[in-house]
Amino acid sequence: RCFDPREINVRMEYKYCPNMILIDTPGLIAAPKIPKGRGGAPGSAGQAAAQQRALLASAREAERLVVSKMRCPDYLILCVEDTMDWKHGATREIVQKADPDLSRTIIVNTKLDTKVPQFGSPPDLADYLRADIVDKLSPNKLGGPFFTSVPSGRVRRPQDYTSHAEDFLFNDDEDFVSA
Repeated sequence: RCFDPREINVRMEYKYCPNMILIDTPGLIAAPKIPKGRGGAPGSAGQAAAQQRALLASAREAERLVVSKMRCPDYLILCVEDTMDWKHGATREIVQKADPDLSRTIIVNTKLDTKVPQFGSPPDLADYLRADIVDKLSPNKLGGPFFTSVPSGRVRRPQDYTSHAEDFLFNDDEDFVSA
């Protein structure tokens, strides 16, 4: 076993808000696909195959643990995923094993800052942010998608950047961290 099923609970209480307990689960692991017929060949190829099998077993164990925690009907689920394609959200597909219509699920999409340059025009970005396909696929979802960015390591002003210095709030990562 790679993962301990015991929960780490963070309890938050405030007199003007409902109490809340957060349960953080292990992150899901994207295990490599093992081609059929590849097993325990001798040498480094066999060792790589053994590592792939171990990683696959860990991925399955993490998924089973996460899905079993999400099955409690009293829990709200925060589905944090990094996807550019709303039709094929791997994390959402796993969440739907416990909450098929996503009625207890809030969708959060991460790393928005890395996705923005991939759009060809402002309307393309607007379409992505609207996420109409998510509403069509999951009209009963509890909330989202919401978008986050944690630009640590990506906030530095380029060395050769001279114009529009005001475009950057921080000169470098250290300024960002100390803020």
